[in-house]
Amino acid sequence: MSSLKTVNELIAGSVGGAAQVLVGQPLDTIKTRAQIAPKGMFKGPMDILVQTLRKEGFFALYKGMASPLIGIAGVNSLLCH
Repeated sequence: MSSLKTVNELIAGSVGGAAQVLVGQPLDTIKTRAQIAPKGMFKGPMDILVQTLRKEGFFALYKGMASPLIGIAGVNSLLCH
C-alpha cells in the first residue's frame, strides 16, 4: 500500500511540475526577450508578445522548454513525497 501511495505522489508531483512549466514558460520567454533586447526595440511586454507571435508563431513562446519541463517534474515529484 505504501508503494502505491509513493507512485501516486510521484505522478502528482510530475504533473504539477509540468503544469507549472507550461503556464510559466511563455512569461519567462517574454521576460528574457525584454532583458536581452536592445533599448527601444519593444514598447513593453505586450509588444514583445505580439511581435513574437507575428514573426515566429505561437510555439516560439515555448522555445527551450524541454529542459525545465524535465527538471521541474523531477523536483516537484520529490518534494511532494
